[in-house]
Amino acid sequence: MNLRKISTRVVVAGATTALAAGALVGVTGTPANAATGSAGYTCSVAGQSLPITVAATGEIPVNSLATGTEISGLAIPVGVDFTLPAAVAQGLKGFGVNTVGIAGAGFGLALGSKSIPVSGITTADPDAEGPKVAGDPLVPITEADLVLPTTGAITEVSTPAPGSYSISLPQSFTVNISTDSLGTLPNVPCTLNQGEDPSIIPFEVTKQGATVTGKAPASVKKKKAFKIVATVLGNNVPATGKVVASEKGKTLGEGKLKNGKVTISIKGIKKPGLHTIDLKYKGDKLTAPAAGGVFVNVKK
Repeated sequence: MNLRKISTRVVVAGATTALAAGALVGVTGTPANAATGSAGYTCSVAGQSLPITVAATGEIPVNSLATGTEISGLAIPVGVDFTLPAAVAQGLKGFGVNTVGIAGAGFGLALGSKSIPVSGITTADPDAEGPKVAGDPLVPITEADLVLPTTGAITEVSTPAPGSYSISLPQSFTVNISTDSLGTLPNVPCTLNQGEDPSIIPFEVTKQGATVTGKAPASVKKKKAFKIVATVLGNNVPATGKVVASEKGKTLGEGKLKNGKVTISIKGIKKPGLHTIDLKYKGDKLTAPAAGGVFVNVKK
């Protein structure tokens, strides 16, 4: 078989569907972001190295998420079209192949160190009703480029550490190619070519937010020491770092979080009356600074 070139066009569609109901902050009213990108791959079939070009287009409903975000149970539609040049298709006919399809693929987009899986990629007739069967319908080979339209879905999303990234084509993927006469070529591996840029669209992973709460005595005598227990709850992952207790900018005490809590010792307040003590969380690598406070009534 003289296969010289296979071109693959990946279309990420259906991005107008929210990743999960209520799971993404600020999605409502946010216009989708057009996403395009392409890169070259090399696939291996029966010991032959086959160059592949992957071009991705689509729309992304948001351009940022907080670190530690994990959303599952999704069903965001994704279309992936595998296009074989006419010369390659005609070469297949020389081996008695008249129809070709895709019977699954280990394919996913990338966000930093995280993968965005695209499951259920199979050849599908967009006009057909009912459930799709892997590899069915097979697409007949003609004299034109052979386009194998497939459908799949993004099922889960997770985010890496904060930073500036790109949603990208994968470093590698596998594909099952089904035929009418040669059966299925399973798990054909494809790897990104060296020097290729797989980026599709910039994506920002922000620090997570946090909530700061505190517990303190309702009242204390002036100049008498007391303690404040501060709790910092990260929105997605545990928060670490320092909490500072202060009043009107003057530091009264501080401490480091352990399992999300810290006990801060206050030496004593001289002036009687109701005092507002600020609790300022300084943040960490994953968590943005946050603040809370407590009221303490200082008696004579």
